[in-house]
Amino acid sequence: LFRDSDSSSGLDITDKVLTFGVTAAAGGNFWLGDRVSFWPKLSFGVWQSRSTLSAPMGGSISVNGTPFPIGPDTEITENAAFVDVYAPFLFHLTRHFFVGFGPEGYADIVHSANSIDNRRRFLGLESTVGGWF
Repeated sequence: LFRDSDSSSGLDITDKVLTFGVTAAAGGNFWLGDRVSFWPKLSFGVWQSRSTLSAPMGGSISVNGTPFPIGPDTEITENAAFVDVYAPFLFHLTRHFFVGFGPEGYADIVHSANSIDNRRRFLGLESTVGGWF
């Protein structure tokens, strides 16, 4: 993961963000029948994001629910390490095309914004579509 962005608003607020990280995933596809399979995956990742914000008139920004004041030169650094589990059932509609859905769970092992702990957890359902030639 690498992202570099530079933006400004009509209110003279500028935002420069550099994000980098890496994610590793492991899993397997287990056939349950001719057209149905189970594809659990476990992912682990780390990332860091460095934001430089400027608002000459002041203001504030929320980073995952934690408010930060914005001044003429504000820097916010986020650090994160996470684990993600996704376990969809796949329905193979043709030989080389599938759709699927299943539960997903995400949890931050570490997540901070300017050294303020801000861990997140998500649980939900996710869908996927795929195929190959």
